[in-house]
Amino acid sequence: MYYCNDECQDKDWYYHWLECAIYNKHYSDLHDAGIRLLLRLYLTLERYPLKRLNYYQIPNRDPPQYRCYEMLTPTKEGQNEYVMVMTTLAQFETFLNRFRAAKLNLDRQKLFGHFIKMLTNCFNIEDNTENIALGIYVLESFFQHSCVPNACSTYNGTNIEIRALKDIFPGEKITLSHV
Repeated sequence: MYYCNDECQDKDWYYHWLECAIYNKHYSDLHDAGIRLLLRLYLTLERYPLKRLNYYQIPNRDPPQYRCYEMLTPTKEGQNEYVMVMTTLAQFETFLNRFRAAKLNLDRQKLFGHFIKMLTNCFNIEDNTENIALGIYVLESFFQHSCVPNACSTYNGTNIEIRALKDIFPGEKITLSHV
């Protein structure tokens, strides 16, 4: 596990303590960014179940609109459903086998629910164009997927910023590539 500095590590302790002992024993089985994010989602939401209901206000909405983890959708618009399901199940089984190798007994149904939300709502966290982790940003997941997006995500540390790739007109949907 890598932290950019001591301050970053201190801020993360609220969540990291849930997984620290597991990583000490089984990091080689769990070092993949997707597996780490899924484990963190599972452990955090089991320990702090009300976190799934932390609401964030979507900017510039009249009347105000809110979004929380529980509202994240498990599918991407325009995907071939059969291919998505088969790929998702195969990838989930791979993740599940890694958790079994680490001797973790996780509720399969809950884990799968987090997994499908993670697949369609996570972003690569980058630092100077280097992928350092995966994360779910509840508000930013509000933006629809497009293979030809009009915006992209960039990072200032681990803070995500959405930037226009071309002129976006009032009323036009902001789209990102979630791939």
